[in-house]
Amino acid sequence: MTTQEVATRLVSLLREGKFEEAQVELYADNATALESPGGAFTNANSKQEVIEGGRKFRSTLQEVHSLEVSEPIVSGPVFAITFALDATYNSGSRVLFQEIAAFKVQDGKIVSSSYLY
Repeated sequence: MTTQEVATRLVSLLREGKFEEAQVELYADNATALESPGGAFTNANSKQEVIEGGRKFRSTLQEVHSLEVSEPIVSGPVFAITFALDATYNSGSRVLFQEIAAFKVQDGKIVSSSYLY
């Protein structure tokens, strides 16, 4: 897949709430994820760690009220999206989580991602 095709597919799956399916299908085995410094999430150094991090995050959510994912901006082998999640955590606190996510594609798979929030 081209970078545009990967980006379009990722956005489609995220909008459907199919986060793990997106990771399984679109990430390379050696994919890395770099989270914002001081954030609640840890960096990942493999596809499996990316998947496990996503599972851990989703397990903290009691209810998702809304999810918005922008159209991707593609430039060569990279693309970026904005992401907004309005959710209630298991603790009962509600949060609007907003981020910019950037991805690098190589050989039709996401090889790195970086999240700013």
